[in-house]
Amino acid sequence: MSNEWGPLSGLIGEWESDSGGLDTAFSHSKGEVLGSPYREKCTMKPFGPVDNGSQSLYGLDYKSAMWRWTRRTRFTPKWVTGSGTPRRAK
Repeated sequence: MSNEWGPLSGLIGEWESDSGGLDTAFSHSKGEVLGSPYREKCTMKPFGPVDNGSQSLYGLDYKSAMWRWTRRTRFTPKWVTGSGTPRRAK
């Protein structure tokens, strides 16, 4: 693959967390901040060239998914896919 993607070329591929993250939110019913450990997987696929007048544009399409450590089913935020401008998940 040539280097049309410049510094983004290192992001091309599939990425998955091995240590996970911690989603924190205040619980009004408990009066404290609670944490939910989660895992995340992100896929970035290159596209292009897309001709725009005299320009040839290249970009990355990305998808992201999250799972709670305690469950096998995934959950995703409102904004999960895009190329340039975020799109609302369906």
